[in-house]
Amino acid sequence: ATTLSMFVSFHLYLIYCGMTTNEFFKWGNVKRWYKEELKRFELESVAQADLTKSNESDSAAATKRVKKPMHPGLFPKNIYNGGFVNNMTEVLFPR
Repeated sequence: ATTLSMFVSFHLYLIYCGMTTNEFFKWGNVKRWYKEELKRFELESVAQADLTKSNESDSAAATKRVKKPMHPGLFPKNIYNGGFVNNMTEVLFPR
């Protein structure tokens, strides 16, 4: 009974989020990637700021172009999540 209730709970959560089991695991990969990229961006921004401060006195080094770190942007949104009621309706009465 416990296993069945966990199974049903997980699938109700998936319906709530508007995703399949496969998408659930892929969104986990996206979340990890986003956190890593955001952390890399923050570290590179700090490193570049330190490099700029240290190179202000050296005019030859200051003329070098340093690649500006890119922010990963906003976290992607699940376009299929219509809210629990709409998701449940879609599961029970597919188009």
